[in-house]
Amino acid sequence: MKKITFLFFFLLGGILSSSAQFSQNFDAGTTTPAGWTVNNGGDPNTWTFGVPNVGTGNSGTNVAKLIYGSTAHDDYLITPQFTVTAGVTDFLTVWAKQRSNTFPEPFDILLSTAGTASSDFTTTIASTVQPNTNWQKFSYPLTAYLGQTVYIAFRSTTTDEWELYLDDISVGALPNPLDFVSLQSPATATIPQGGNVTVYGQVSEAGLTDVTSGQAPGIQAWVGYSSTNTNPNTWTNWTAATFDMEVGNNDQYKATIGSTLTQGTYYYATRFLLGNGSYFYGGINSSEDGSFWDGTTFLSGVLTVTPPPPPANDECSGAISLTVNPDYLCGTVTPGTVVGATASNVDSAVCSGTEDDDVWFSFVATSTSHKISILNASGSTTDMYHSLWTGSDCNSLTLVPGTCSDPDNSFPSGLTIGQTYYVRVYTYTATTGQNTTFNICIGTPPPPPANDNCSGAVALTVNPDYSCAVVTPGTVLGATASPVDASACFGTEDDDVWFSFVATSTNHKISILNASGSTTDMYHSLWTGSDCGSLTLVPGTCSDPETSNPSGLTIGQTYFIRVYTYTATGGQNTTFNICVGSPPPPPANDDCSGAIGLTVNPDYLCAVVTPGTVAGATASNTDTTACSGAEDDDVWFSFEATATAHRISLTNVSGSATDMYHSLWTGSDCGSLTLVPGSCSDADTSNPSGLTVGQTYFVRVNTYTATGGQNTTFNVCVGTPPPPPTNDDCSGAITVACGSTTLGTTEGTTNEGVAVCGIANVTTQNTNGVWYKYVGDGSTVTVTTCSPTITTGDSRLAVFTGACGNLNCIGGNDDLQTAGCSTNTLASGVTFNTVAGTDYYILVYAYTSNALNFALTVNCAAACTPATTNDECSTAMPLTLGTTVTGANNLCSTASLDTAYPSCGNQFLAYYDTWYVFDSASATSITISLANPTGVNGYALYSGNCGSLTMVTGSCTTTGGTLALTGLTPATTYYLRVFSTSPSSRGTYDLTVSNTLGNNSFDNGSFTYYPNPVKNVLNLSYNQAISNVEVFNMLGQKMSSNKFNANEAQVDMSHLSDGAYMVKVTSDGQVKTIKVIKQ
Repeated sequence: MKKITFLFFFLLGGILSSSAQFSQNFDAGTTTPAGWTVNNGGDPNTWTFGVPNVGTGNSGTNVAKLIYGSTAHDDYLITPQFTVTAGVTDFLTVWAKQRSNTFPEPFDILLSTAGTASSDFTTTIASTVQPNTNWQKFSYPLTAYLGQTVYIAFRSTTTDEWELYLDDISVGALPNPLDFVSLQSPATATIPQGGNVTVYGQVSEAGLTDVTSGQAPGIQAWVGYSSTNTNPNTWTNWTAATFDMEVGNNDQYKATIGSTLTQGTYYYATRFLLGNGSYFYGGINSSEDGSFWDGTTFLSGVLTVTPPPPPANDECSGAISLTVNPDYLCGTVTPGTVVGATASNVDSAVCSGTEDDDVWFSFVATSTSHKISILNASGSTTDMYHSLWTGSDCNSLTLVPGTCSDPDNSFPSGLTIGQTYYVRVYTYTATTGQNTTFNICIGTPPPPPANDNCSGAVALTVNPDYSCAVVTPGTVLGATASPVDASACFGTEDDDVWFSFVATSTNHKISILNASGSTTDMYHSLWTGSDCGSLTLVPGTCSDPETSNPSGLTIGQTYFIRVYTYTATGGQNTTFNICVGSPPPPPANDDCSGAIGLTVNPDYLCAVVTPGTVAGATASNTDTTACSGAEDDDVWFSFEATATAHRISLTNVSGSATDMYHSLWTGSDCGSLTLVPGSCSDADTSNPSGLTVGQTYFVRVNTYTATGGQNTTFNVCVGTPPPPPTNDDCSGAITVACGSTTLGTTEGTTNEGVAVCGIANVTTQNTNGVWYKYVGDGSTVTVTTCSPTITTGDSRLAVFTGACGNLNCIGGNDDLQTAGCSTNTLASGVTFNTVAGTDYYILVYAYTSNALNFALTVNCAAACTPATTNDECSTAMPLTLGTTVTGANNLCSTASLDTAYPSCGNQFLAYYDTWYVFDSASATSITISLANPTGVNGYALYSGNCGSLTMVTGSCTTTGGTLALTGLTPATTYYLRVFSTSPSSRGTYDLTVSNTLGNNSFDNGSFTYYPNPVKNVLNLSYNQAISNVEVFNMLGQKMSSNKFNANEAQVDMSHLSDGAYMVKVTSDGQVKTIKVIKQ
């Protein structure tokens, strides 16, 4: 209790006393803390308070948080006002983190001495403060504002990032202040790019630096720099300083900076830290005296970085000679840099990139081809470019064709041994002042392998199967292009090597294995000929995949395999293994005559399966055009039908291809097979029907792919459909009750083909279904399949009255979508009012022929009152142009059954509507206004007759409001449909239909009526003579008609039954309709 009381008065003091310390951890609630202010600018999202969406608070439960917006934030979280007092409130601390480092949430810390308006925060304490995903402490001395009464704001201006969290914001005393810090020297410095300067700073702390010999313990120092002249507490580039010497009572530190900076002006300062205290920053004044950085007298030093001198090899005439390595290992490299380099006068248009910082190297070719490598590039950019040039001297250079290279490796060829070549190296970018360093190396290719040409082809061992027990190693290192046709296949055969084998089968499998090196994208092809001078490509054997299955080979003939890298980039060093395999013998059921007999399971559980494989299978001579896929590896099974329908399932498919295909065939024998219609199946499960019990059927299974040599294994199962459930027919409907959830399935059920309603373009049950019954009790019932953890498939619902065999559909639905089932948009639902003792039949069926598994939930509510009388087109309420129906509602409306969904709507939604009817009289243009809606979604206008309505073009809206319509036909009956798209969105509204071309309208402000509710007499008053008053019940039936010719009128309603009535008042040709309750 004492702790709580103390905290209360501590916080209260923070609010009432402007010079008191305060701390805020936002755990008091979810509203803006007392004394704090939130300014919401930019995006609608702003600072809120509560539990973070990820992780925990820094110290407690709640945090201040800001959620991303699609437009820029301009949101301020503002502290209470306080006075900055030395040793009391001169130190600010805030803990911050962001949800993801991928979506950074920097913020600014600003100060105001005027007020809390966003425009008052003109002073920056820190800008672009960048937290990470862990709580991070940010602290700032406020000594520059001593004596000022201030507010501090935390402002976010990010756009479309994620989440920012702040916690434990406090203002207190500056911890562990140091007595003195400074930027001692120099006040200014100038260095060339790549150079550096040593900066000195001093620190003093009584009892520490003045009593310790040498470096005082517990002190850390840094020198930092920035390209902007801002408060050093916002800088991010800091270099640790080392102890230099004692200077009186001060310790002096030093650090060297500048070597990585490009040309320009920079600002530098010192930073010191004692123990776990706060950072203190040192500056220097115009007299080169140092002290605490304050932004006015003691400022940052100024560093000017000038262009460096050009390197010795800035021009071709100074080209550095390179050592040519005997291989590609780059045992000898030469360092280089573009620091200070300028553009040469050699042609700068022949290659890409910008040669504004090119440097030159030279070498003497020792081979007709070499490899140029740019290595270890580092610095301001690492995107390097190089090219190779030749000429009698630097004044007559020409580009060696094809040697412009953005990649750091190139392979120039066609060189002349003994000739000098020049390598031009530069950064790709056009941005000047780059400081990139690199190494350069010239390598020499190894001699070509022995099988570089067909004549040296390495003979391969033919394996007796596909296991590749014997492989032969190969490499393209040093390989050159062969004179054999290079256009027959894809890829670039500039490094092809050759192998040969003698065919032992009419088809074989070629495999390139374990490729590794500079590229692993290999290509191969198969060739034949009497010798290497007369080779022709074996058709269809060009292969980018590393496995191919050539067929149609001649046993005993020699074939040649050409292997190369796909890329056109030279100098590849890929190694690999190659294997030639032989197909296994075909399985026993390779043809229909060897079909394996299958056990027919009594259900769909596949308790008995039969294994199969396509390994070694060949094409059968049975029709290969009846189905899709390639039947080049089909195998056969058979079964005797025990039912008119069965299920064929392929399970546990594995191997080189898992996309299987199957079909069902019938015939007196294998020589007279015909396809069972509709049985071609790419899916691994099919459900053939119309079978003859006792007849033998043949199942053909193959991989879909046309690529040969597949080794897929699988299990095959034939199942029998289970008997239909008891509620397969309406007569077996299962009774359900309020609050119940019943599991069901359409597996094994039938389709009764009953007439359904409530679903666009569906009038008859189209798939198998099951039935349930609800006995009416006067409540409003909602049945749904909205159960995401149980329902599988896409359901439909229909609800009926009547008796089985003579049903009357009263409601239906396909998809609730998110309006009715946020977790399962394919679920269905129907709401209907029940009459006590009446049986209601519920049909659950599927959108497709696939079996539906579902949970049917029944929810009940008290009957909706009063019942909507104009719920259907046939009971539409009469309207007169110019009238307003005030306080109308569709709270108890149901979905219309005889009218299609409105064209501006969604065919899957239900439309809970109320209907109005009016005569257009002489009007060809009208205005419809739906005002003050509470949940009502929209309206649409129709012409024609109920049951065969046509929507008026442009009359449909799902957002309410006002529509002006033209092109109406005079003296025509129109129906107006006002709708909601879910029971929860039904509500009240005011409805007006007026003649757009009318010159006057009913003056609602001058019309009054009372009392309402009324017992006997209804009093009417208007500023013009009332000519006629008619009373209608809610069925649209006229109950009375009264003639008047006065500004005031009295209507006797004493003889009417209690309930709601519509009263139509006519004056000077204008009409107003009001709703009155009779008691």
